[in-house]
Amino acid sequence: MRKKIRFLALTAVSMILGSNLMGQGALELFFSEYAEGSSNHKYIEIFNGTGDSVLLSDYVILISSNGSAWNGASTHKFPAGKYLHNNDVWVIANSQADATSILPYADEKISYSSTTLVVSFNGNDARGLGKLVQKGTTETDTVISGTDTLYVEVIDYIGRYDLVNPGTGWAVAGVANATADHTMVRKPKVLGPNKDWDAAAGTDAASSEWIVYPQNTWTDIGKHTFTPPQSYDKLVINEFLANGSNSDDWIEIYNPNANNVSLKDWYLSNDSTNKTMWQFPDTSIVSNGYLIVYGNNSGNNYPLKANFEVEEDGGMLLLTNPNVVVSDIIVFNKQKDDTTFGRYPNGTGNFTFTKPTPGAVNELFPKPIPMYTISQINKVDNQGVADSLNVYCKLEGVVFSQNFHATNQQFWMADATGGINVFQYASAGLTYQAKPGDKIRVIGKIAQYRGLLEIMPDSIVLLSTNEAQPTPVVVTKLDESTENILVKIMNLTIVDTTSKASSGYNIRATNGTDTFVIRIDDLCEAFDSNFVDTSFNLIGFGGQYNSTSTPPYLDGYQINPRFISDFILHQPNAINEQRKSQLLIYPNPSNGVINIVNPFGGTTTSCILTDITGKQIINLTSEQSIIRLTTENLPQGIYLVKLSVSNKETLTSTIFIQ
Repeated sequence: MRKKIRFLALTAVSMILGSNLMGQGALELFFSEYAEGSSNHKYIEIFNGTGDSVLLSDYVILISSNGSAWNGASTHKFPAGKYLHNNDVWVIANSQADATSILPYADEKISYSSTTLVVSFNGNDARGLGKLVQKGTTETDTVISGTDTLYVEVIDYIGRYDLVNPGTGWAVAGVANATADHTMVRKPKVLGPNKDWDAAAGTDAASSEWIVYPQNTWTDIGKHTFTPPQSYDKLVINEFLANGSNSDDWIEIYNPNANNVSLKDWYLSNDSTNKTMWQFPDTSIVSNGYLIVYGNNSGNNYPLKANFEVEEDGGMLLLTNPNVVVSDIIVFNKQKDDTTFGRYPNGTGNFTFTKPTPGAVNELFPKPIPMYTISQINKVDNQGVADSLNVYCKLEGVVFSQNFHATNQQFWMADATGGINVFQYASAGLTYQAKPGDKIRVIGKIAQYRGLLEIMPDSIVLLSTNEAQPTPVVVTKLDESTENILVKIMNLTIVDTTSKASSGYNIRATNGTDTFVIRIDDLCEAFDSNFVDTSFNLIGFGGQYNSTSTPPYLDGYQINPRFISDFILHQPNAINEQRKSQLLIYPNPSNGVINIVNPFGGTTTSCILTDITGKQIINLTSEQSIIRLTTENLPQGIYLVKLSVSNKETLTSTIFIQ
């Protein structure tokens, strides 16, 4: 059993480190003592406070002499199979060190040679505690040691490794040349290694991680006093402004904890070598609250005003708790005018340029909303699923239908490349009411309902009115290519109808080759009309109502008429085109009365009005040149009027009653 173990009390610690200023905290080994005594009274001590035993062969000590690069041939490798147990130290001593006060505590006694220089130092020779890592991971240095290539992450330093000879030695804790002719012991509250030698050395006794003793002070060898300080809740630097045209520079501190946090003895700094640059007054931050500290370049008398500026050309900010442990750090480049650098998501995310929100949740600047043509967003895959689902964009087009939803709003618009359904819930609070001929700009998200492509708007802006609506495209089939555009099918006859429902119903019609589904919506003008075996052409927008609510969306294509005038009935008898051109009916659609200009005026003329089932509604004779019919008590729909003269031609035309 080694008699050197004289470990003092250890208590558990919980700490979140904001940067490598504190390395990996108590999760790693670190240099705990360094003695550069007279003659060969020299040693290095390493401490393990990780809570577990650590295999030392996973580590090396790198050697730099007089400002040289790491001497790979002299790299110190620990004995194979040796573990450093928790709360224990490992001492490497010069073999000619003091036989009474040093060597009894040494785990390794190293003689001087060109390949064993680990404890042959004179104050200006840097040492680095390195962890062996895989190539291409976290290595900071690559060294050649004999036939081995070592990839090393240096986690702790004694001396500055910058390839510059410091002369006699480096200053530590405000003591000049402290690494020469002195003993240095790591402070009890230091929790781990430090990759930043200058930060570890400090500028005075308060800011340093080391206590500097006179030469040949060896009373702490073989033990390390490790008294982790009180733990503190973590606060974060959440946002800052370095260059504002209408605001002074400021730093926002955020408390993500469920409890209030006192800022007594906390510090803010822009220099890693002086972490205690500006001390907070005795104040606190409420749970999930914010605190704004202004920079020193302001002439205003702010309640909290630091003694340094936020550098607009780049720099760092450190937030340090009362243990002088860094709670958070941000290193940043040149800043943008009137733009903050903040965490997104708020309090936890990485730093990015953000919209200034002092004292509030961080927000990104709005991203430009792309403008697309409809053909750019209406493509589908082989399952009928739109490739633009959830795309947020702008579309512009002309409305070519009325509203087709009783409680919400649903209508169709088209541009020169295609059409799309616009669907908005009443809860969206939009005030626009669809009117054919309106040109609008819609901003929203692309969605799909049973295969029907739609945009769900957050905004609708009316751009102009009375614009030309799309011309119907004559088609002979309904499929994905006809969805949401205005189409026309020729020479249809009714095959069957379904029972009318309050929300609409379907009719099947054929052109002699294929059968089509006609959807009569409850808000279509033809909803209450009767349909018979009469040939007609039909205009409507192509729709889709897939048989299932989940993909694939490959069926359910429909044609949806909008108005009574979308039904273009064929005349049952031959018509003299000249006479037809002289048959004038007004107003048509009727608003209660219709006037028929009688081309047979002066001759007894038969006038018969029937609905499209063939049922006679009005039957009269007149010799007047204008025949007036009262229609105010008739249901809306499509009607046929027939004028005839005995033994002469018959003229028939269509009347629409609203």
